[in-house]
Amino acid sequence: MGVGQELRGDDAAGVEVVRLLQERLTTSERLQVILAGPAPENFTGVLRRLQPTVILIVDVGEMGLPSGSIRWLELAETQGVSFSTHTLPPYLYGGYFASELSCQVALLCIQPEAMGVGSSLSRSVQRAVEKIAAEIMKIADPSSNQ
Repeated sequence: MGVGQELRGDDAAGVEVVRLLQERLTTSERLQVILAGPAPENFTGVLRRLQPTVILIVDVGEMGLPSGSIRWLELAETQGVSFSTHTLPPYLYGGYFASELSCQVALLCIQPEAMGVGSSLSRSVQRAVEKIAAEIMKIADPSSNQ
């Protein structure tokens, strides 16, 4: 699930991961990609139909790290992390998904550089996006040479 606001520079990182996967991935029984934008909670119905065992959320968050840094976060950790462009913070919607869908929810977070309106992805965040998409491709399609 790629989360973020496309019009705010690096905040689009989660969305861009999903777009790369949609471009590169043919059908996969192991992976369904969801471009959730700034309101992932709106996809609860879709997730119910899919009945996932794991939901991987890719997003950016202010973690005080160098831009482009990638870090796994526990949902509870996001109570103090800035996700200001979203309707709800990850600990709320992620906790709801875990509870309602009886699945594991994982959050992969990228440190943004700039999230100004109308800006594009920074180079460091673009590299992180490409790295994450390549790693997910290896899981989704182990026979791929990505």
